[in-house]
Amino acid sequence: MEQMAGEEVRQAMPPKVTTAQWLLVGLLVFSAMINYVDRQSTNVISPMLIKTFHMNAEQWGWVNSIFALAYIFTSALGGIWVDRVGARKGLLISTAVWSLAAAGHSLATGFSSLCFWRVMLAAGEGPGGACLLKGIRQSLPPRLQDSGIGLVGAGTLLGALLAPVLVAPLADKLGWQAAFIITAGLGFIWIPLWIAATRSPAGRALDPKPVAPGSVAVPSPGLNFRSTGIWATMVAIFFTIPPTVFTLSFLALYLSDTFGLPVKELAKLQWQPFLAMDLGQLVAAALLPALMRSGWSPLSARRLVMIAGFGGSTLMLLVSVAPNLAMAMTWLNIARFFFQFAYVALLAYGISCVPAEQAGRMNGLMNACFGACNFVFNPLIGKIADVYHHDYRIVLIMVSLSPLIGLTAWLALSQRAARTGSGTLAPAPATG
Repeated sequence: MEQMAGEEVRQAMPPKVTTAQWLLVGLLVFSAMINYVDRQSTNVISPMLIKTFHMNAEQWGWVNSIFALAYIFTSALGGIWVDRVGARKGLLISTAVWSLAAAGHSLATGFSSLCFWRVMLAAGEGPGGACLLKGIRQSLPPRLQDSGIGLVGAGTLLGALLAPVLVAPLADKLGWQAAFIITAGLGFIWIPLWIAATRSPAGRALDPKPVAPGSVAVPSPGLNFRSTGIWATMVAIFFTIPPTVFTLSFLALYLSDTFGLPVKELAKLQWQPFLAMDLGQLVAAALLPALMRSGWSPLSARRLVMIAGFGGSTLMLLVSVAPNLAMAMTWLNIARFFFQFAYVALLAYGISCVPAEQAGRMNGLMNACFGACNFVFNPLIGKIADVYHHDYRIVLIMVSLSPLIGLTAWLALSQRAARTGSGTLAPAPATG
């Protein structure tokens, strides 16, 4: 992996990043934000939807799990599709699909129809998510890619932060159907901006490389699943995500069931852990390049950040014994800061394990692992909450300790990948 990083630095784009390239990065961050506003809208008003459709916590877990199951396949297959059509066209089509699906949630009449629209949302967001890190890989030189990945992650968390601020008041004043329709409109604001920005040479560089006249197009090879680096990333993502599953899907229910808060009051609290995650994301995005500039290797820098971050995220255990709402939110926010601080390094490690032309596939695979964890843990968390009569202490212990499993597995596998060289593939020139 170290050799591949050095090769990319030598073949990188000119040191100066153009305004057009930064504009593309900004729109990728904006896209990530919209993606999570639309994804989180249902979770923000989950108490309202559960009451309206007469669901229990386990059924709510399955609503999120159905999305996750679809997301596994749409991310993995979408990554292959994006590598073929390019991030420019792929993100445009995906955004249109998921925005229509987000608006379609307003037509839900019960558990089954809500699940249908969640699947349709995944059909757009899976390929769309696969475009984001591929776009960063093609738009920025290697020395700035960790920062770019951090900015995209900050965009997703900004969307998760804004969702309760936007959706809860709209649902309270205009009804939950209007909330879905209005927030879905953000995607249709983004689309013309993306079309205009990608007319530049920097935007056209997001397309697949053209085939020379008279030559035969050679399809990009598939991911090398003998790569220990790829397996290190997949296993680590699956076991580190459960705290995020809880925060994204069950935080509103936890606060409502434990402290008796109505939807209107939830909006005042739900944004806090996402702000903490955004700050962690930005700190890691600045720290990782700084460590590398000071002489740390990419692997060593990411290892330091991941040990500190995932270790600190276990402070979420203290939420289960917090004496009041203020303390519960304080410990949750601190734990989420540390978690996201580490997660940036994990994603940067994963996307660096493959050549640039396979970045869409790898991004899709990482998102599929995220979806697989959601598929397993959403109904499990809901089932435990029902069995223990909405007492979330067992849930909080489980999700707080799971990142240590992922961290331990990653440390062992990434060390083996570095020792054997199985974490790298043949280096490819950076594009863009």
